[in-house]
Amino acid sequence: MKTYTLNTEDYTFTPYADGGFSGKLLLATAKNPDLHKLIIKSDNPSSACNEFMYSRLAELLHIPAPKAYIMDVAKHDKHLFGSPYVVGIEFLEGLQSFTMEEMRFSDENKAEYAAHYALAAMFDQADRVQLMKTSDGQIIGFDFTEAFWLSDMAVSTYSYSDEELADILSKRLLAHKRQGFDLMANAGAIVLQKHLNEQDIHDVYPYYLAPMKALCRLTEEEIVELTDVLSETYSVAVAVFYEEYIALLKKEIAYYLKSLGEHI
Repeated sequence: MKTYTLNTEDYTFTPYADGGFSGKLLLATAKNPDLHKLIIKSDNPSSACNEFMYSRLAELLHIPAPKAYIMDVAKHDKHLFGSPYVVGIEFLEGLQSFTMEEMRFSDENKAEYAAHYALAAMFDQADRVQLMKTSDGQIIGFDFTEAFWLSDMAVSTYSYSDEELADILSKRLLAHKRQGFDLMANAGAIVLQKHLNEQDIHDVYPYYLAPMKALCRLTEEEIVELTDVLSETYSVAVAVFYEEYIALLKKEIAYYLKSLGEHI
């Protein structure tokens, strides 16, 4: 059984600074040495839900990314965090940058690289795509706070009533629908064509479209397993937003694939 939540009582916290992650950060060191260190984000109420959903959907799609956990905040730890919504992101040591040439040398790395651009298109990542290589050679993405059209949610979000929050999220979902997925998807494909040094954009599609097809095959049960975790901390309206976002996304992907002569 997968672990989705961790308790702050099991960690000690110190300030942490890293240019790759946005917002105020803490480093959580586990009292049990067998557990991973975590990068903690809490100031932006959308950090926890976005980081969690983005990383766990990536996991379901077999795309390498640090695991994110919703933190169960102990009463005596509440003063450490900027909001009631706290996420712990697996701290990976030994990350290193890589060149385009190094990435193109490996078909596996090319697929991982393209997959992260597919994720950014599917989940409306507003920040730049940030990628590093792990010590075992995988290309991973990180910093997913600004995604799912929730990147600029006000810090006071948690003080809204359930009805007000549901209305806000409904409007954001409508805005996402009006933008159209094909705009983001086509932009990502063009960037990848350049980065992968492909002469024909169709040569990008085997790498780029695979995660989109895989997302369409995710079951409702797999999605609800994740949103149920959010419901333990957030308003149910937030969990419903992600469920509706993904249901809409599946339809948009199907339409986009059809326009390319592709099938799920």
